[in-house]
Amino acid sequence: MRIQNELDALSELRIEKESALKAEKSITTRIRQFGKHFENDIEMTEFDRDILESLVEKVVIGVSDEEGNPRPYVFTFVFYLNGARYRQ
Repeated sequence: MRIQNELDALSELRIEKESALKAEKSITTRIRQFGKHFENDIEMTEFDRDILESLVEKVVIGVSDEEGNPRPYVFTFVFYLNGARYRQ
């Protein structure tokens, strides 16, 4: 009886882990697909604030390179992706 209980518990744990792995793969796939939209240059003919606010969580302006030098012309867009983040 004790062995059967352990087997049942391990079986449930395996199912949970497989489910988590599938969800992780799904998120990774969605992030890659989302990123492909930004691989080519994008030309905006008009600005739509509502669309921007629904897609972009925040914009970070400026970074420092590996040597600590400021790079003020680099923009980092942090997009909403159901809890995941994609930075481009």
